[in-house]
Order: sequence, then structure tokens, then C-alpha cells
Amino acid sequence: MSVPSIRSPTGFLFAPNFLVNTVYRSKLAQAVDVHLDGVGLPCRLVREAGFVRGWFARVNGLQTTVNARPAEAGERAHDINGVLMAFHGDGLFSPANDGHIALMDPRFFEPVGWQELPPADMPIWMFVARVHAPPDADFPILQSGVDLVVEGCLEHGEAFAIEYLESCGFWSRFWLDDREVPRRPWVHQPAWERIDRLLAAHPRDPARNTFAERRLPEAYGERFLPSERLDVPTLPMPLEPRPGLLVEPPAHFVFGFGSLINTESRRRSNPEAGAAVPVQVQASAGLRRGWNFQAPAAKLTALGVERHPGVATTINGVVYPCQDLVSLDARESGYARRELSRADLRFLAWKRLPPGAHVWVYVPDSPEGGEPGTGLGAASFEYPILQSYIDVCVLGALEHGEGFALEFLRTTAGWSRFWLNDRKLARRPWVHQPRYQEIDVLLARALGDEVVALRRLSVEYGLLRDGGSSDGPRGAS
Repeated sequence: MSVPSIRSPTGFLFAPNFLVNTVYRSKLAQAVDVHLDGVGLPCRLVREAGFVRGWFARVNGLQTTVNARPAEAGERAHDINGVLMAFHGDGLFSPANDGHIALMDPRFFEPVGWQELPPADMPIWMFVARVHAPPDADFPILQSGVDLVVEGCLEHGEAFAIEYLESCGFWSRFWLDDREVPRRPWVHQPAWERIDRLLAAHPRDPARNTFAERRLPEAYGERFLPSERLDVPTLPMPLEPRPGLLVEPPAHFVFGFGSLINTESRRRSNPEAGAAVPVQVQASAGLRRGWNFQAPAAKLTALGVERHPGVATTINGVVYPCQDLVSLDARESGYARRELSRADLRFLAWKRLPPGAHVWVYVPDSPEGGEPGTGLGAASFEYPILQSYIDVCVLGALEHGEGFALEFLRTTAGWSRFWLNDRKLARRPWVHQPRYQEIDVLLARALGDEVVALRRLSVEYGLLRDGGSSDGPRGAS
């Protein structure tokens, strides 16, 4: 089986600002029609690059946001942590805060976790604030913006968030708590307590920490009084000694071969699972992916891997870190965890795993009581293959390119006439699934029109109850 092609990025974008947050980054990229990888690679822009970061970038006359700029006369540059993300396409969008996009020297970046930096010949860009000024009454720091930043940093751990807060300057008394229900923040911000605890302690320098000056909307009006003094902007001093790794190398990784290829889906079930490495499990592992796991609660047939040495195929997917295997074992009810040999893994990008890390795969339990991955069934009328599930899988595969998605479909066995098109408003799929056409074209290319024609709308699906309850599985093409 050929190696799935991985889309090569155009370049990389370093985010020292709100874009550190995966959800915000995804929404912004969709709004401006630029593809940014959902996964951010945590790293550090070292002080030798000559930059500082602070709350000094004004946006649309509404707020002052955090960004980076070159150090000015009398200022000492400092290390700035953030994330690198691959982008694809002909160009990047223009910053909204009157900034510009600067080409950076790759030598000024260093990793802060287990993930390697991209190849040195790939360009790295950064949004840089052009017009900057400290917050004032009309241009406050907004708590909703601070929440975005801290949540994004916490995707990479508390040490990463602490360094971010310590390396931000221009913390100000002009700080408005604009959370949706600020007196009951848990209603819309489940992480509020953890965020506020970090903000109360960082920056550690009491002369720079203005958390106690944050005001609710009804109290913020006093900031407009003429007697209210203006802030004196300050920047952090460079940390000594210089910090090292912020994200400890994980010891355990999980192989995601279905819906867990999709970054958003993966993070819903496991927030720490943002980082991922695309891989191909070789046929030497003796496994085959297929529609073979009947989920009793959801009444669907999901993807599973079966032990099938006679017709084993390659299986493309992603491996992602998981530290709490006990909780994951409990969540993966109906599956048994088995270790994959590193010799059976082929890495499909420059990324690698830490030395000595274990890679696990969840194999469906045998309904006959045998070895996991044996004696598995096929889709049936009561347990159909669902189009909404396929959509999640295909969109996840497309994160790594069209060739990767086609390979995913072609190496999946068990396509069946028990295939229910359960998309919301399935006769008008564009309403809820704007990429439905792209998915359907890939299905036809990978499987053939005759296989896709097996799919049925809900009103047609009932006609399949003809006395037979299951199909024999179709082999992977």
C-alpha cells in the first residue's frame, strides 16, 4: 500500500497573542479563509531576536490586546513563548490590530516541549504590532481576551501559562471584567477559578501585577474620572536563569485511527490531546481498520481495528499524548488497550515521538469472548454506519491533506448497505455541513459511485429491513 501524501505547509506562523488559543485560531482562520493547522507547536522566541510582548496593541477602538513588537531604545528584549502553526495557501491574512507580518529568522526559535521545530528551510512569520500604546480608560484590557490567552496557554500546561504571563508587559489598572456574567463567571467560563488563580499570582512582581485593579462593568466608570492617574507602562525583565522545557515529554501516546484523527473531536474527549503526529501503522502489525464495532449506547457501528494477519493493511492515523491512561481505559468501554511496536510505525512528517515513549491502540473486545480484535461483526440494520461519523473522520484526515484522506477511506473495510445518512437536514446538507460536497467527492473517488450509492436517507433506510439483519463486510480497496 502506498504511503499517504501529507500536504506540505507553505510556511509557519508564530503566535505570541490570542492565536495561541486553538479554538480562537480555528474560528479566525475560517472567517478569513486561510488554513491554519489546528495543532500548535509550543516554542519560544529567544531574546536575541530583539522583541518584547505586552498589552499595547489597540483593536477597532474597543480594547488593548497583547502582541509583540521590536524593543525600543532603553528596553531590554526578553524571551517570548507562543505556538508555531503550519499554514497552507498563497498568503496570510492582514492583522486586525494595525500590525504587519514579519519574516523571522528560524535560528531565534527553540522548542519548549517534546515536539521538534519544523525544518530550517521553512519560513516562519509573526504578526507584529505597528502602532502601540498602553491601555487607558477607552482602550482597556478585556478579561474575555485574557481568558482566551490563558486558556490557550493551558493547552500546553501550567508552566507554559506562567511563563506567558510573566513575559507580558503593560499590565494595567485599565482592566475591564467583561465576562458574560462576571459575578457568576462559572456560567460561561468553566476555567475561571484556575485562570484567576494564575492571574493573582503572575506576574510575581507586585509592581507589575494589576489583577487587584480589575473592575466589573458597573465599577469601571471611575476609570474615566480626571483624577484617575494614568499607568506608567512597564515591561518584564529577562528571566535569569533562562528557563528550559515547559512541556514535559509524555511517556504514553495513543494511536487514533478514526474520529480521533480529527483535532476538534480528539480535544473534546481529551483536552491534552491537541498535539499529534501523523503516522502509518504498517501491515506487519497484523491489523486492519473496518466498520466492526457495535456501540450499544449509540446504536451505531463505529470503526475498530481487527486482528487479521491474512489480509492486514496499512492504517494511517495520528498518535497523540495521553498521560491519564486509567481514565482513558474507563472511557473506552468495549475496547482493550494493546501496545504497538515502534518498528510498525512509519512517521509521515518531520515530527517524532520522545525516545522510549509507548504507543497504544484500542482494539474492540471480541463478542465471542476471544482475543480482542477477533470475531468482530459487521454493520447491521440496528447498528448502521452513520454519515455524521464519517464526516468527522474525513474532515480529520483532510487536516493532513487530500492524499491522507483518500488513503484513510481506501484502507477501511466493511462498507455496507446499512449506511444511514443522518446529517442534519440531509436533503440540504450545506446548512450544517458546509464541506459536504468535498467529503462526498472524496467518498466517490476512494470507494466508487456504486458503494456510495448504498447510503440511504432516513426515510429510505427503513426499506432495508427485509428479513436480513447484516451484510458481509466489504474488503478494503
